[in-house]
Amino acid sequence: MKEKKDPPHLPARACRVDTHYRLRSLRWTVFLIFVAFISGTSAALSTVAWLAPAVVQSNAYYPTARESHLFTTNKPDSLFEHQVGQKILKIYDKNKKVGKNFYDKDSLVFNSALLSSDGWGVANYSKYNAGAEKYWEVVDSQGLYYDVEKVIYDSVSELLYIKVAGQGFRLNSFSEWSDLSVGNNYWALTNGGWQEVSLGNLIATDKNKAQLIWRPQYFYSVWQDLVEGSLLFDSKGSLVGVVDGEKLLRPAWLIEGRINSLLDLGQISYYGLDWRGYMIDGVESEGKWKKLSGFYISDVDSVATTSTVGFGDVVFKINGETIKEKFLAAQLFSEPDVFSVSIWRAGEEMDIEVTKVKVF
Repeated sequence: MKEKKDPPHLPARACRVDTHYRLRSLRWTVFLIFVAFISGTSAALSTVAWLAPAVVQSNAYYPTARESHLFTTNKPDSLFEHQVGQKILKIYDKNKKVGKNFYDKDSLVFNSALLSSDGWGVANYSKYNAGAEKYWEVVDSQGLYYDVEKVIYDSVSELLYIKVAGQGFRLNSFSEWSDLSVGNNYWALTNGGWQEVSLGNLIATDKNKAQLIWRPQYFYSVWQDLVEGSLLFDSKGSLVGVVDGEKLLRPAWLIEGRINSLLDLGQISYYGLDWRGYMIDGVESEGKWKKLSGFYISDVDSVATTSTVGFGDVVFKINGETIKEKFLAAQLFSEPDVFSVSIWRAGEEMDIEVTKVKVF
């Protein structure tokens, strides 16, 4: 039997007709399955996006959205560390170098927060002895070395001010003292790195004797165990203060007021009111007790007149603002050179203009 051949005017058969239709149907089936998969995935993603909370990016150093003063992580982000690090100098002890080029793990003496572009910085280092700086090696965030030109110890704040030979430094901004509060969280730069900390209670230094009105009498404690000299920063990278050996915060406002005398005179100066006395809660007036919160002046050089504050006066307002016992020194330092105080004297109230004088 002869094999059946296709007519010469037709192409060769590729497949059977029924097979051809099955393959064409299969292609459409695969295409429809693919479209259904894409549609289902898009719908699922849209649903998740609608149900899930929105994520908002922040331009701040560190996310500031907090609940009850709690940070969302226990370490600042890399941008925060980088920008704050540019405003810090590290002081090492040359005697603790291992060989010529390596530092011992305990060779970092303290960190210093920069206060001026020409190299003034501040730190807490109670172990300082005059002349110790000749054994120090100062290094910035770029690994550059600097010599120490001058060191000044401030016995009022118990802080150490250091001047290094250099120019063009990035300087720290300062946190608002009025923002400080028990429970606030901050970032502490310790010798071992960054640590999240909280402010504790205000601690009185000494309330058993007459006090100088301008001298700070209260300092915030820090709940966490920090080494002396730790630097505290808020979430914006502003300096909050320096921690001393008793875990008390030496606030930034106490440091900020010293910058002018450092730059102009190369020394530490304080300007305030040279009055000594006690905080009181009331006075006797016409045989009756009168509630009056203020500073009773027990020691002052001036004689009480209608234009001068003197012995026995009670200062209860500064520039119209009620005195805050725990922040009295900060209130005074924040005022201009000439300002007014409201006093109570022999049953009468009066306003008197006063002028700051050098008190230290």
